[in-house]
Amino acid sequence: MHSDARTLPDGTEIEGDLCIIGAGAAGISIAKEFADTKHDVILLEAGGFERDPETQSLYEGENTGLSYFPLSATRLRYFGGTTGHWAGWCSRLDPIDFEERDWVPMSGWPFSLEELDPYYRRAHPLLDLGEYNYNIEYWSSQWWDGFTPLPLEDSPLGTKVFKWSAPTRFGKKYRSDILDSENITLWTHANVTEIETPKAESRIEGLQIRCLNGKEHSAKARQYVLACGGLENPRLLLNSNKEKSRGIGNGNGLVGKYFMEHPHIPTGKINFTDWPDMGYWRRGTGRPFGMISTSRKFQRKNNICNYSSHIYPKWGSLNSKIERGLNYYLGEPPEFKVSTRIEQAPNEKSKVCLSEEKDKLGLFKIKLDWSLREQEYRTVKVASKMFGRELGRLGIGRLQLTDWVTSEDDTWPDSLKGGHHHMGTTRMSESPEKGVVDSDCKVHAVENLYVAGSSVYPTSGVANPTLTLVALALRISDHIKKQLS
Repeated sequence: MHSDARTLPDGTEIEGDLCIIGAGAAGISIAKEFADTKHDVILLEAGGFERDPETQSLYEGENTGLSYFPLSATRLRYFGGTTGHWAGWCSRLDPIDFEERDWVPMSGWPFSLEELDPYYRRAHPLLDLGEYNYNIEYWSSQWWDGFTPLPLEDSPLGTKVFKWSAPTRFGKKYRSDILDSENITLWTHANVTEIETPKAESRIEGLQIRCLNGKEHSAKARQYVLACGGLENPRLLLNSNKEKSRGIGNGNGLVGKYFMEHPHIPTGKINFTDWPDMGYWRRGTGRPFGMISTSRKFQRKNNICNYSSHIYPKWGSLNSKIERGLNYYLGEPPEFKVSTRIEQAPNEKSKVCLSEEKDKLGLFKIKLDWSLREQEYRTVKVASKMFGRELGRLGIGRLQLTDWVTSEDDTWPDSLKGGHHHMGTTRMSESPEKGVVDSDCKVHAVENLYVAGSSVYPTSGVANPTLTLVALALRISDHIKKQLS
């Protein structure tokens, strides 16, 4: 079922068993888990079914740290959320990403990869990813869907397997599933402006909703899930400060802190001795491709974060493409570019907070301070230099590193970019002293509020966040079902 909140009588109050704030990948995944059950589900979406400039402008904010994308351009505010423009790259996190590492501050998840593994498997069909398998030995043995990895035996280097989604657009693929479900009501153009709690903050009492046409409504449920993304999740918690001046879940001042991105930076170009397998740059729905990675032993020895590099052909003009095609058939490998993407270690100085400016709904806007430390800087340089040495030692090719990688420059170059990956701002932890939500993604000390999405990640790894956030959403669904029953 569907209701446009702008058309309802002012002051409408809705009630249900479960209220989900946000209809992106996480929110829709949770709603689908409750479709056609006995539970009444409220799904609140701030936008409509298409992009609208006025609604999109509610994402506007300011950047005060490292150079970053305009905040209104890095997320989509309509049904389906940012799956409306994501690239479809997927991989699960590595075992090391869940570990407490003495060389990575504030690292460690409350559980291991094995706990999330069955949910990764369940998430695969939602994202059109085909077979759930990220084993490089398996894919190197497959004739059609597999690929031959670079010969990196006895090396600190390895190949991390990724898979490519269609990319699946949740707003289109799952629209009818949501609208046809008799126990789910989707409210569009319903902007949540306040999460209401009593002074004790032990449970959520309701939500305040505002529309851009001035109408105001409210919602009440037994359980609530906040699923608005790594920027908007902390923003709404911080803005909900009528009873708690610091906001909800912020007793220890951690909401919005530990913002993480995946730093992306071009690091060189390769001339291979032989043409490498297309599995390092090929795309196809559900098909695997590889990225260069580093071993746990190498990371620990060098006190660096997790690392990956993407290899892709240096395409040019049409004539250049034809020439490269001829080179392929003649056995002359072309030049390849290398783009490096690393893990950002948790850093309390990298944060989302509120600015002094308000949006059209009266909410304080975001002020993002993206900050990196020396450890990330060293990760790129140390791992890239080792990559070049290993290619030469193994006779695979020659890596010409960029001037910045080989220099003593201790500042980030202009080519540094993020990946539109917003993580860590409501981090998961076993204790409220180190995070905002517990191992079930429930806000510490608030018995009926859960947070879904990559904002709960304690560490970021190098995998794109969508597969993991959908897996976590399914895990949250299982937990809430037990609570509701």
